[in-house]
Amino acid sequence: MSTTRNPRSGTSQSCSDVTVEPLPGTAKSGGLILALEYTRGWGRDILDGEALGKELTGQIKRYLKTYRAQLQFIRRPGRAGQQEQDSAALYIANAGAEPPTLEYLELTGPEDLLQVDLSTPGSVPGAVRVDHPLLLVCTHGKRDMCCAVKGRPLAGGLHREYPEITWESSHTKGHRFAPSMILLPWNYSFGTLDLAGASAMLDDVLAGRLPVTGNRGRGTLDSRAQVAELTVAAVLAEAGDPAALGELQVSPYIDYLEYEEHKDAPAASEEPEPATTPAGDTPDPAADYAAVAAMVPEELRRRAGELMTQRIEMKITGRYEELKALKRQGYFQPVYDYERAVKEAAVAHGVYGKYSKYGKNSAYANTGAVGGVGVAGERRPAKSRKDAPLLVTRAARSTGEDARSWRVTLESQRCYPVMSSCGDKPKEGRSWVATEVVELTA
Repeated sequence: MSTTRNPRSGTSQSCSDVTVEPLPGTAKSGGLILALEYTRGWGRDILDGEALGKELTGQIKRYLKTYRAQLQFIRRPGRAGQQEQDSAALYIANAGAEPPTLEYLELTGPEDLLQVDLSTPGSVPGAVRVDHPLLLVCTHGKRDMCCAVKGRPLAGGLHREYPEITWESSHTKGHRFAPSMILLPWNYSFGTLDLAGASAMLDDVLAGRLPVTGNRGRGTLDSRAQVAELTVAAVLAEAGDPAALGELQVSPYIDYLEYEEHKDAPAASEEPEPATTPAGDTPDPAADYAAVAAMVPEELRRRAGELMTQRIEMKITGRYEELKALKRQGYFQPVYDYERAVKEAAVAHGVYGKYSKYGKNSAYANTGAVGGVGVAGERRPAKSRKDAPLLVTRAARSTGEDARSWRVTLESQRCYPVMSSCGDKPKEGRSWVATEVVELTA
């Protein structure tokens, strides 16, 4: 295993011992995760063609893209996990559902995966619901030696205690946090836990509690939201009132401000007060769109619509090579002609970019819209601002406890050293860190 020397202690350490990057905010993203049992060699990347061959790998890649799913290879820890079998387990985790679901199917081999209909995750034809979680421990030594050296002993130890839950897994992202783990169906990532720490984490999970120690975040959230959720989870755990898995909801804080400011505004069914802004100054996207559409030849609009539909159908049915060939032949040129004609018509009508939410001086940016009620003259702050606080909400409980909310302010901070993989040189990284957590009063 590649090592680097610690200048302070003079000892050699693996890359996962050197990295000082905070764990929260580093989870592997994804909403639909497939865990397929595969006992043979995984290669450096399970979809590089070495494990499954180029033809089947290409088919599976297209299949995963169609359903926006990601694939993990799994196997039982120890020698048993590398023995040939007549069947293969497939677990389907829908982390984006509320609540998340986990299902099981038995396949005869990886080629059967292409026949699994994932259009209704949570109700996959032929699958049975699984009522226990799965912990995937990365042992992918060809990808990074730290995962094999630290992951295999951990997986073996956990498997003895939790045999139905624990599997060895291919790359889970984050070798620098080895042993790296993914908890399904919620898609929480974990790292740097020893056997005692991982056992305590699973005990929390089985009791319905959200573990904080070693938690890298939930993959259905972006990095900032992962940090915000875990920050509030740590506050609750310290207070002796731990959150449940997936219980905390993260949203832009600006939504809360707008709700508070406009919650007494008339409902959409009520008669609004007369507008103070002259009618001519009020944006009318529908009218502008109709005017632009009228400037584009009808035949071009019709042909472009047909080709757009055909292109979507070809993507859905996996006819990618045929699609590429048609593109090279210029078959879809009318679509590009239509897009150019629409842009030219919008420019001529004076509305090109007018309603873009990114437009600094756009009419939409200067007109707030909350619950269908326009507030003329007020600029709506951009929700994508990286320095904007986040709102973390805990729903009301059946015990009678009211909903609670926290405002979490974050900033990007420097961290050094960071080693992405064994053999890499230490580098500087940046991490989102919570600088303020304030509970909001009802």
